Amino acid sequence: MHVRVRPGTGRHGACVTVPALCSRRLEGLFGAPLDAVSHAQVAALKTNAVSESHDLDLKGELYGGNDRAKRDLAGDAAALANTAGGVLLLGVAEDDRQLRYPASR
Repeated sequence: MHVRVRPGTGRHGACVTVPALCSRRLEGLFGAPLDAVSHAQVAALKTNAVSESHDLDLKGELYGGNDRAKRDLAGDAAALANTAGGVLLLGVAEDDRQLRYPASR
């Protein structure tokens, strides 16, 4: 499994990607190849009312540095890898079917 972590541009917003067999769907959702998704394209998910799915997992907070948080991150990445792959967005929360995305600084 190959996992890439790319820091976001704001206080939050790291992106963890696991190469996806269904990346065409995700690339269509983002409007760009997964390795070239920008801050603006992630923010557009809110405008487009995108919800979590089997290949898109949203986490409102960054994972901590303790053992439990590391296990949680590993479990979430493994869950994506054990299906068709996908994208795990950190710093973007799904709240009652609405995305919350922190403003960039």
